[in-house]
Amino acid sequence: GPQNTLGLATNWSDVKSGDDQWMTEAYYLWAVIPAVEITFNFQWIANPGLNPDNNNMTVAGLRARITL
Repeated sequence: GPQNTLGLATNWSDVKSGDDQWMTEAYYLWAVIPAVEITFNFQWIANPGLNPDNNNMTVAGLRARITL
């Protein structure tokens, strides 16, 4: 519907203790009805600053918003 939203964002961080960190996120907000929204998101993190043992990480999320 007209209230649904698709988005994409990229972020760069200068990590002092290692390689630069890059994060890319894609999300989709689905307005089920005017009072209920569900957002799905997926994040890909390259060179995570707080987890130097991994070169890449992925995170998936789900959020619900109910307006009364």
